[in-house]
Amino acid sequence: MELIDHIAEYLNGNGFTAVSGAMPIAPDRIAAVYATGVRPRGDDEGSRFQVMVRSEADRDTAMADALAIADLLDDFSGMTGIDSPYFARIVLESGVAALGADENRRALYSANFRAWIC
Repeated sequence: MELIDHIAEYLNGNGFTAVSGAMPIAPDRIAAVYATGVRPRGDDEGSRFQVMVRSEADRDTAMADALAIADLLDDFSGMTGIDSPYFARIVLESGVAALGADENRRALYSANFRAWIC
């Protein structure tokens, strides 16, 4: 599994519906984890990833979900699952940002993170 797979699995285990890679059409309320700058394990720069969150149609749940995910991941260290690598630290690199809405009027928010993996 890749970095984004481990993060998506961790989010799923903590009550969110999450996928790694492209955001699917359904369900409405979901988080997608994207790689934005993956580096080798142990690299001093760390790897970067983004979590994009979408809300239910006509109900803005995405901001609350994005803030909860940011709170869950920011300053995290440890393992995200049984087979995951050890995350020395994950930090929130930017605050939660509104991205507008998709073609189905579902609100979108994102947050960017950096992770150091051993």
